[in-house]
Amino acid sequence: MDNNAPVLRHYVAEAVPSLGGTFLARFGFPGGVVDFVLEGNKPAVYRSAAAAENAAARVLVESLNSRQRFGSKRELSQKMTGDEFAAELAETDIPLSDFAQMWGTKQEKVVGWIQGEADVPFPLRWVLRLLRRPGAIEEAQKIVAENISYKPAWLERVRQRAENEEG
Repeated sequence: MDNNAPVLRHYVAEAVPSLGGTFLARFGFPGGVVDFVLEGNKPAVYRSAAAAENAAARVLVESLNSRQRFGSKRELSQKMTGDEFAAELAETDIPLSDFAQMWGTKQEKVVGWIQGEADVPFPLRWVLRLLRRPGAIEEAQKIVAENISYKPAWLERVRQRAENEEG
């Protein structure tokens, strides 16, 4: 994917004028980028705008229908138990309140995950593992600090820890 391409916010199935009165067909869906309907490895050429638009719509529908379907999200992912979450969180050495703030939720919600009152969000299975890598917590805290309107107490503790390690 071209990192400079604009990411779509809506569905696209359209004809694009080309050379000699012909048309190309473009399609795309939210979260993706616009792409041409291909014939081999070149954009397919159509004699009319209607034919190009129909081809783009057909490819768009086929691409949406080709996604694998599952009866339940539980078939796709295995969420952590509260005990697993508590153990993984302890391994990161991030205080519960700091983690709640980093995750953008209330401390009571995080406690609810630990106590089994609510499902632990699936991404935490890999996020907590990534946070154990050297420098990851500091990077995550920096990102959080840049995107909140107030500076939490843990930022001061991180600053003091850094100063103590330097001095």
